[in-house]
Amino acid sequence: LLVSFFHIFQDCLSEQMSISPSVARLHQLCATIPYTFVARVKADGEQVLKHYPSLSAATAPIPGDPYGKQAVSLVGTVPISFRGSEYNIPVQLWFVQAYPSSYPLAFVAPTPSMMVKPGHQHVDSSGRCYFPYLSNWRKEASNMIGLINEMIRAFSLDPPVRERPTLPSSSPPPSPSPPPLAPSSPSPISPPPPRPTY
Repeated sequence: LLVSFFHIFQDCLSEQMSISPSVARLHQLCATIPYTFVARVKADGEQVLKHYPSLSAATAPIPGDPYGKQAVSLVGTVPISFRGSEYNIPVQLWFVQAYPSSYPLAFVAPTPSMMVKPGHQHVDSSGRCYFPYLSNWRKEASNMIGLINEMIRAFSLDPPVRERPTLPSSSPPPSPSPPPLAPSSPSPISPPPPRPTY
């Protein structure tokens, strides 16, 4: 019995040691949010972090929540291929508190040098993403990694961000020169004072 317990303990210990820092961080954050299905959030989050190491877990206010509720989010980039070149699209995704009964939120998060492409089929001006995958969300069959794969497919056809146009640099307008001085009339020369006589 003692030997059996030792093996179980050893298995648990090796399993904990094999958890990557990003997954360990995910577990810590999940403990701070009152998730209805926390085990599912952890499992789906782990799957994403293993497949997409460019994403990391954080907590952030849920966009549009009037009370500023926090949720675990995945922040970073997802890779796409567009016209033979590879690009990294900055994104942020939220596990809402009722996940997976409620679908997650997905946003494109442009860097300061980027902007959301106007009129994009799947992304509005705020960066929020809309996909059939979310419209047809089913808690038993849908998950976060399925959403990310859908984003990558759609963005590889039509990237959602572009470089922010820079205003042409122009030299500052010359400062106005002071108005020409009006010619001053010569002041009359007064005669020298008389010399004192001794």
